[in-house]
Amino acid sequence: MVYALSVIVTDTLSKRDDAIALGVIQVAVMALCSIGAALLTETPTLTAPSDVWGNVLYLAVVCSVFGFAIQPYAQSGTTSDRASLFLAITPATATVLGVVFLHETLTWLGAIGVALILSSFFLANRPPKWLR
Repeated sequence: MVYALSVIVTDTLSKRDDAIALGVIQVAVMALCSIGAALLTETPTLTAPSDVWGNVLYLAVVCSVFGFAIQPYAQSGTTSDRASLFLAITPATATVLGVVFLHETLTWLGAIGVALILSSFFLANRPPKWLR
């Protein structure tokens, strides 16, 4: 429910205000909340080798900051229900890309999950006449 609310609020604000600024604010709030949660629940250490920190920085910027900062801009050009459908297929996309490019193992349970996600995506976009 919180995720759906987030998509709806982002839809409303991205159409009214600067979508890129909204994305940057969302990333900053997420970073602060993550740091706070880590400090409350763990004892963080910074002893990893420098190449590990380089990889972490790359993944943080490319995968998180870029993706989450651009999302409100992309969402400003579509409806919230369509945006939520595209955001919902992220786990299926990550699974397929992991299998294809990283040669990860896809279990039968994972395959069923991907099939359910993709079938629900297609049913929501083009429901058969008996479901309308």
